[in-house]
Amino acid sequence: MAMQAVGRTAANGSAVGAPGVPQQVRVTHAATPTHAVSARRVPAHRGLPLPGPRGYPLIGMVPELFRHVSALPLLRDAWRSYGDAVRLPMGPYTVCFFAQPDAVKHILVDNRDNYRRAQYQIRWLSRIMGTGLVVSDGELWRSRRHIMHKLFTVKAVQGYATAMASAVQDVVGSWERRLDNGRPDVELSGEMVRLSMDALGRSVLGFDARSSLDRMNEAILTVSWSMLQQAPTPFPPPLWLPTPSNVRFRRAVRQFDELIYEVIRARRAEQETDTTASDVLSLMLLAEGDRGERLSEQAVRDEALTIYFAGFESTSTALGWAFYAITQHPEVERRLHEEVDRVLGDDLPTAEVVEKLTYTDMVVRETLRLYPSFAMIPKDVQEDDEIAGYRVPRGSIMVVSPHLTQRHPDIWPDPERFDPERHAPGKAEGRHRFSWFPFGGGSHACIGSAFALLEMKIAIAMIAQHYRLSLLQPAQPADMLTPRPVGGLQMRLEPRR
Repeated sequence: MAMQAVGRTAANGSAVGAPGVPQQVRVTHAATPTHAVSARRVPAHRGLPLPGPRGYPLIGMVPELFRHVSALPLLRDAWRSYGDAVRLPMGPYTVCFFAQPDAVKHILVDNRDNYRRAQYQIRWLSRIMGTGLVVSDGELWRSRRHIMHKLFTVKAVQGYATAMASAVQDVVGSWERRLDNGRPDVELSGEMVRLSMDALGRSVLGFDARSSLDRMNEAILTVSWSMLQQAPTPFPPPLWLPTPSNVRFRRAVRQFDELIYEVIRARRAEQETDTTASDVLSLMLLAEGDRGERLSEQAVRDEALTIYFAGFESTSTALGWAFYAITQHPEVERRLHEEVDRVLGDDLPTAEVVEKLTYTDMVVRETLRLYPSFAMIPKDVQEDDEIAGYRVPRGSIMVVSPHLTQRHPDIWPDPERFDPERHAPGKAEGRHRFSWFPFGGGSHACIGSAFALLEMKIAIAMIAQHYRLSLLQPAQPADMLTPRPVGGLQMRLEPRR
C-alpha cells in the first residue's frame, strides 16, 4: 500500500511538477551529512538524541496524528524542519525516522534482526490476512516465504503475462463500446482498479468467468474500503465493536471465505486428474516447503487474500498516476507511443516483447519513485542502536519512507519533476541501492514486485496502443494510506487507431 501528500496545481488547472510533491523541499543537513551514514549497535547512553518536535505533554503528536489520519504528513513536516533524522513523540510510543539511503540499508538489511515488523501493523493486517506472508514472522515466515518466493520469481511471473494481457483487452474493449455509444469520458482510477483486480483474479485464482471475478472483486473491495477507513495507527478500533464499518467488514470477509474455499476445494479435486493449471492458487496447492510440507487450506486462503488485497490497490493506483503523468508531459507521451508502435504494432504483448519496452519501463519506474507501493515501512526496535551518530532507543517504532527518500533533493535533482530519463539504461550506476525502493528491501521486500512491474508495463503499453488520454480536471492525491486521487482521475479517451 502507498501513501501520498496532497499536491498543488497551477491557476490554469495544469499540474505543477508531480502531484503530491512539495515544490520546494528544503531539508536541513547541518546535523546529518549526505555522505555515507555510519550505523552500529551501541549502548543506550551513546549517541545524540534525535531532533524533532516536542508536541503536547504526555501525548506528544497524537492529536496531529488523528487529524491527518496517517503519520506521513507529520514525518514530511519534521523532515523539512529538522533534517534527515527525526523523532516524533506519540504518547507511549516514540517514532524515529531516517531519510538517508545508508540508514535505510542498515535498518532493512545490515541490522534487520533489530528491526522487526511493527506489531501494531501486524495486528491490523492480520484481521484479514490471517497468517499471510505480510503479517507472519519468525519460523512461520521463513517457511512460508520459501514456498511463495518460487511462485513470484521473474521467470515464474512471465507465465502470467497472457492472463494480464487478457484483463487489459477487456478494459480496452469496454472503452471501445463507450466510444461507440458517444461516452468518451472515464474515471480512470476506478477503471484501473477493475483492471488490476481482474488481472489478479485470472493470474492468482485462475478465474475466467466474469461472474466469478465480479463476486470476488465485490468482496475484496468491501474489505479494502472498510480496512482503509480504519487506518493502521497504533490505536486500531476493536473489531468486535458493532460499527457499520465493522459489520460490513465481517460480512465481506465471510463472503470472500465462502468463495475462496469453494475454489480451493474444487481445484484440489481437479488436480487429481489434471495438474497442468498454472495460476498461483493451483501452484500453491502443489508447492512444498523445504521439508516436503504443503500448505493447509487456511494457509492457501491467507496467502491468496494477501496477494489479492496487497496487489490490486498499489498497482491500480500507480497505473492511474502513470497515465496522469503521461497526459501532463507531451514529450513523454510522444516517446511512449513511438516505442509502443515500433515494438508492439498491433500485436498483443508477450513477456519476451515486454522486455524490449525500455522507455515504458522507465515510465513505470519514475511513477513508482513518486508513488511507491509503500509510503512508509514501520519497524519495532528490539535493542538500542545508533545510526548516523543518533541514539535509537529500544522499544521505539522505526520508520523508513520510500515516499520521502525517493524525493530527497540530494539524491534526485529537481525531485518533484516527473522525468523517466532518471531511469535510462546506465543512469542507476553509482546511485545508492536504497535511493529507490518502492517495494521495500532486504529479506522482507515485497515478493510481488516482478508481478507488479510486468502488469504495469503490459497495461500501459496496451492502452497506449489504442488510446490517447487527456485530463478533464485537476487531480491531486489524498494524504492517506495510498495516493488515491481526490475525486478520481477524470479522463477523456481519444482513439489512436
